[in-house]
Amino acid sequence: MAGHERFKINRPSPSSIDTLHVDAPMIRPRFTIAGISCFIVVLAIGLAALWEATEVWDSAVFGATLALLSLAALMAMHRREARRAFWFGFVVFGWTYVVVSLVPSVQARLPTTLALIKLDGMLADRAIAFTAGGVAFKSVRYTVRSAAYSTDGSTLVATGPGSIQVWSSTTGKPISVPGTTENFVRIGHSLFALVAAYLGGVLSGRLHRAETRV
Repeated sequence: MAGHERFKINRPSPSSIDTLHVDAPMIRPRFTIAGISCFIVVLAIGLAALWEATEVWDSAVFGATLALLSLAALMAMHRREARRAFWFGFVVFGWTYVVVSLVPSVQARLPTTLALIKLDGMLADRAIAFTAGGVAFKSVRYTVRSAAYSTDGSTLVATGPGSIQVWSSTTGKPISVPGTTENFVRIGHSLFALVAAYLGGVLSGRLHRAETRV
């Protein structure tokens, strides 16, 4: 028609659309009440297990760790995208730490092993203290052949470094020492496996989100 101008609208080609990039906002981690509650429960159980450091606690924590890592493997198979990436990293880092910590020659060289041994030495109050002849003693955790008091009754002398069995004069039953350093270290490795698994899951999730934004 006369007096009217025609305008031509050029649609962008598919190749030009592919070159467009939109900066996605940074996704911040969200902490739910359920997540915080689970963290508090795991932390409380872990501290109780380390404090007691008995064979029962060692077995329970190790079994729970294996169960969680096995469940995480199923989650990695049946989830998609970001959730699958998280659980995949959880499984890889968690099982890797478990396997490495079970190899004696490698376990002795782990920084976490040295840290756990030092931490166990700092928890002196975990050993039972007892008093004999007006002198306070604390038990240690190795076997000795014999022990006796000195002539003045103020010193306990043993044939070598180790532990002694103490009986209660009231009940007539032996007083047991709660836990050993070996159990303490093994429980600590089980807990560190879960920490490594969680960090691996977070790292894997971040890498997945970074890849999807490219």
